Amino acid sequence: MSTDRSKLRDELLAVTAARRELSPEDESYLIDGFLTRLDDEIDNRVDARIEARLKSLPGRRGTFEPWVVPAGIGAAIPVVAIAGASAGGFGILVALVFVISVIALYAEYGTR
Repeated sequence: MSTDRSKLRDELLAVTAARRELSPEDESYLIDGFLTRLDDEIDNRVDARIEARLKSLPGRRGTFEPWVVPAGIGAAIPVVAIAGASAGGFGILVALVFVISVIALYAEYGTR
């Protein structure tokens, strides 16, 4: 950070020294260019801080992609139908527990 700060300081000194030799029209271009570089430097520093903060946070648990629930329901329909035809009410219960368990396990471990 100190090298970035000294680099900006040196650039500002160069801009102010060059400003004395330029016309007012050229002066505004010089200042605009410095401010643009300063804005970019600030953005880079903020992005670096945000990225460091996000890396330090613990992983999000219990979240999953939005397609998981519709896919789970789509898979559950034929599984429940086959289980219901084969084993009746107990088969439906076992099939639903299985499908819900798969979705829950994906939500817990599948997004890392």
